[in-house]
Amino acid sequence: MLSRFLGRAIALSFLALSIPSTVSAAGEKILVFKDSLTYNGHTAAINAAMAKLRTWATANAFTFDTTTRFTSFNTANLANYDAVMLMYPEKATRADPGTGISDTMSAEQDSAFKNWFLTGKGYIGVHCDTRQNPNWPWWYQTLVGAKYVEDVGPVTSNFHVADLNDPITQGMPANFTGNEQLRIDSLFFAESDPNFKVLVRGDINDYVANRAANMAKLGPWVNNTTVVPWMPFFPFVYRHNLQGSRVFHLAPGHNATTWTATNSNWNNMFLNGILYALNRPGYGGTTKIAKGPEVMGFSLERLNNGKSQLLHYGVPQKARVVIRLFNFEGRMISKLVDANVNAGSYSVALPAGSRSALYLVDFKAGNFHRTMKIVR
Repeated sequence: MLSRFLGRAIALSFLALSIPSTVSAAGEKILVFKDSLTYNGHTAAINAAMAKLRTWATANAFTFDTTTRFTSFNTANLANYDAVMLMYPEKATRADPGTGISDTMSAEQDSAFKNWFLTGKGYIGVHCDTRQNPNWPWWYQTLVGAKYVEDVGPVTSNFHVADLNDPITQGMPANFTGNEQLRIDSLFFAESDPNFKVLVRGDINDYVANRAANMAKLGPWVNNTTVVPWMPFFPFVYRHNLQGSRVFHLAPGHNATTWTATNSNWNNMFLNGILYALNRPGYGGTTKIAKGPEVMGFSLERLNNGKSQLLHYGVPQKARVVIRLFNFEGRMISKLVDANVNAGSYSVALPAGSRSALYLVDFKAGNFHRTMKIVR
């Protein structure tokens, strides 16, 4: 009987729908690591990006904490967050002697981050995150899919949107120009990889034409050898669905004008990428965590007892359950449940009197996450 009801529900794994940035949701929280080994060339850009982040947090009902120490990346502290953002990390092999602060994660911090992330969390890397953890294969091969080699620029270049229908890029022009620093990376994914989605490509020819002195760096790309023989362009922005968790990589931002220019094409993409990492409905994220037998015990279905319409959910172990109801424009109608519940079966009534025919139900219980479309 349960499978018959579930079969009628439409799971929104990759909903190609642009949801307005005014969506009101239930307070996800981000931990933002800001460059601690300050490089003056990035200071203004970091300040501008943080100003945008503060504005977006208020408008989109999420919060964030900031840190300049990777000691914050421990199991107990990470448990408080839905996503981590690395804001301009400048990789260093040892701590600054004046402050004792390091931009290098320890093996213990590596383990804490990986275990936390793979429970359905989000990761956002801004500008130079491929420089981070160069000695940790899981980071650069599996998580980010890229390892820093060199950079070129900033150079005024052409950029090309790979998919105008992607939820993160909707509303952007197909082609635009910008003065950005290029990250030359070794890549560990192909454009055909179904788990990686390239969103914006940098034009190699522009960088070659403008920076002839860097031909040695650009050579492997131009000649389709060594670095990435299957991708003859720079994947400047991309996202990655990894085992039910989400990575958003955004390479632009060397200059403050990236975030302050009124006609910047990067701003909406930055915001949409954050909402993707937070797994907001409609932004191309993942909808459930297929990890371990305990996840298989969670369930969600819609019932109709003739008097009212109900949502029925099953929890195999004690967990915090959050159920939110959105209209199809992405605006939250109601938070139906937000409580710690014991193992068991529960029901909650859908609110009466609604006029919209289509709804999104966002269901979180422990490490399980599912989004379901219902028609009333």
